[in-house]
Amino acid sequence: MLSRLHVLVIGPGLGRDPLMHDTCALVITAARERGMPIVLDADALLIVQNKPELVRGYKLAVLTPNVVEFGRLTKALGIEDDGTSETGRVEKLARALGGVTVLQKGKKDFLSDGEKTMVVDWEGGRKRSGGQGDTLTGCVATFLAWRKAYLDGIWDHGGTLKEGELVGLAVFGGSVVTRVSFFFILVQILSGDDGYACFVCVCVCVCVCLVLTVKHHQECSRLAFAKHGRSLQASDLTDEVHNAFMNIFGEVDVDGDEGDETGGAARL
Repeated sequence: MLSRLHVLVIGPGLGRDPLMHDTCALVITAARERGMPIVLDADALLIVQNKPELVRGYKLAVLTPNVVEFGRLTKALGIEDDGTSETGRVEKLARALGGVTVLQKGKKDFLSDGEKTMVVDWEGGRKRSGGQGDTLTGCVATFLAWRKAYLDGIWDHGGTLKEGELVGLAVFGGSVVTRVSFFFILVQILSGDDGYACFVCVCVCVCVCLVLTVKHHQECSRLAFAKHGRSLQASDLTDEVHNAFMNIFGEVDVDGDEGDETGGAARL
């Protein structure tokens, strides 16, 4: 099946059965041999914890641990918190794994490949419910699939982005979609924040629809929270997709071309 896929996600709903983990280790090895991006989350992080050699040195691997999972990984690899910086441990973990990209989820999202580090600290929703991490993982995987489309030249983008930049962009995109707003992105660009603003500018150049999606996700969250309050579930955001699009974009298909499968947001 791997020849039919653009990216592989392992972890959500996986469970901890030893036979399943052994099987997944074989799948990870096979995907790595094909040069396929891999996003590892949830229970798949236990596989990495026990067999770090599966991903060590593979720069198309992305780990998305929460605070607890991150602590287990750093402990397994003997990484201590030296208190030098709040990004220190995520950078050390990425380097210890040979340049994989690590996205540490939390009150702030830290992402690093050991060389370039980003912090997404815009205030997110007022509640985090089970399943929102899976949404982030899915977003990262989607952007990694876009990466392949970009590299394969599926559309005429005229871009000159370096291949090595695109994994970081995909992970950054997955983080901001689930956390921040379009206004925040503009502020970072205009602030002249070295590296960070440049990275955001490149991200915007890759896909304008990423920026639109960021604001849309925030609007979905706002509408769902207004309706459900603290009983909000991740699935409640889905019910607000249409209303959020209408609030932000109005009538998207302004040119009346109903047969265009790319949709108005893509044309914008």
